[in-house]
Amino acid sequence: ALTWSQREALKKAEEAAKRAAAPKPAAPPVAGDKPLTWAQKQALRAAQAPPPQRGASRLLALGAADSTLRDLGFADFPMLLQPGDVLVRNNTRVVAARIQGHKSTGGAVEILLERVLGEQTFTAQVRASKGTRVGQLIVLPEGASAQVVGHEEGLVQLQLDRPVLPYLAAHGALPLPPYITRTPSLDDQERYQTVYAQALGAVAAPTAGLHFSDHLFRECVARGVTVADVTLHVGAGTFQPIRTEDLEQHRLHAEWLSVPAATVAAIESARAQRSGGGHRHDRRSQSGDGSQQWQTDAL
Repeated sequence: ALTWSQREALKKAEEAAKRAAAPKPAAPPVAGDKPLTWAQKQALRAAQAPPPQRGASRLLALGAADSTLRDLGFADFPMLLQPGDVLVRNNTRVVAARIQGHKSTGGAVEILLERVLGEQTFTAQVRASKGTRVGQLIVLPEGASAQVVGHEEGLVQLQLDRPVLPYLAAHGALPLPPYITRTPSLDDQERYQTVYAQALGAVAAPTAGLHFSDHLFRECVARGVTVADVTLHVGAGTFQPIRTEDLEQHRLHAEWLSVPAATVAAIESARAQRSGGGHRHDRRSQSGDGSQQWQTDAL
C-alpha cells in the first residue's frame, strides 16, 4: 500500500497533468485591441543576428523604368550602379550609449544617450519609475553620477561628473534596436558598426550600410563609381514608436548632420554629367560650410 506521502505526491502529479492538458487562455490583446501593423509584424520576423559574412544578405531590386522586382544577393549591388554614379554613405559610428544606474533612493534608471551637447552634458531618453526631476542625482557605475538639469520634448538633459564619450566607451552598452531581443554580444561591437564608421556620435547604426564590405566598395570604385561620405548621427528618436493616428502630428527629434564640401562637389559634378536615374534618395542638407542648402541625389 502507498504511504500518505506517496499518495499526496501522486495526487499533486495528477493535478499538474490536468493543468498542463487544460486549454491555455488566449494571449492578451496587443496595443489596446488594435491589430498589429505591417511594421510590427515585420519586426516579429526580424533576424536576431547578422549572416556570418557581410554582404551575404538578400537584396530586392526595383527597376527604375518599369518597376520590375528582382531577387538578388547583396553581392550583386555594384552591378546596379553605372560609371559616374555617386554612392553616398553615412560614416557615423555608434556610441555605447545605453547605461544602467539608480536614483539615490534606490529606484532603477536606464539612460539612452540622444545627443552630446558638451564635454560633460548630454540629452537622453531616461526610463525610471516616477520619472525624474531637475536637480535629481543619478548614481552610475564606477562611482560616476549624472544630475538632471532639464527636460525638453520627452528628453532629459543631464550633466555628467566627467567627460561623456570616454565614460560611455568604457562602461556603456551597445544600444541594439528594440526588435533585437537578445542581449548584446562581443560580436556586435564589430557587426553593429559599418566598415566605414569613423565619426563617433550615433546611438543607432545606419543599418542599410551594415551589408557593405570593403570588397563591395572596391567593386563599386572599379566600375567608375565615386564613393563620398556624409556624417549624420542617428539619434534615439529613431527608436520612438509612432503614437499618433495622424502622421503629421508625429514629431521627430533633430539629428546632427555634416556634409563635406568634397561630397557636395562630387554630387554636383555627377548632376552636371548626367540626368538623374536609378534609385533616388532626396534629402534637404547643408553644404560643407553650412551657408547654403541643397537637394542631394544618392544615385
